[in-house]
Amino acid sequence: MADTHTLALDAMRAKGTADAAALAARAVAGEADAQELLEKKAMVPT
Repeated sequence: MADTHTLALDAMRAKGTADAAALAARAVAGEADAQELLEKKAMVPT
């Protein structure tokens, strides 16, 4: 059985990946303005 810490980290990584992909898709489609991108820059992986 996997430990709780590993499960939590995996869930957080999956959510972060999904959030970043959604933001990237909005940016490419022109739906996210510069202000939104600046506010959510912590979501962008470096």
